[in-house]
Amino acid sequence: MKDLFLMRHGEAESGSRPVPDSLRALTPRGRQNCIQQGKKVHPHGPHRLVTSSAIRTIQTAGLVTEVWSEMAGATVPQIEIEERGYLAEPDMWIQLAASTEERYSGLWLIGHNPGMSALVTVLTGEYMGLSTSDLVHIRLNVDHWHAIGVNSGQVVERYPPQQP
Repeated sequence: MKDLFLMRHGEAESGSRPVPDSLRALTPRGRQNCIQQGKKVHPHGPHRLVTSSAIRTIQTAGLVTEVWSEMAGATVPQIEIEERGYLAEPDMWIQLAASTEERYSGLWLIGHNPGMSALVTVLTGEYMGLSTSDLVHIRLNVDHWHAIGVNSGQVVERYPPQQP
């Protein structure tokens, strides 16, 4: 069994400003939601964390790991920034997950919609439209990361962000 945690980035600045999409930063609300999510769930044991290369996902990963670093008993994985994660579809996330070393019992993927929501569906058969800062824990029915695939897991719990 392997544990997979899928998180959609926190709320980002409006796309109406003349800034490339990949450079949009988190809003204050987005930052606060990420901090709250980091307090809800944290890694125990060796986990890997992979994030898209967009600023908002890197900020999300940074805020969550910062919270973990202040918690007793939490393991804080190094943040891996992955260019292929930017607006990635499920097949790319599955490919990235399948490359995870066996020493990791858990994997965190931080990305964008529609890819993150679609990934939940592909892996579990359950549709879940993820909002910003949404976090889903999936238990994979696999012994090795390379075996991850369609309908290979089930949702353990969903951690929706706190609404204002």
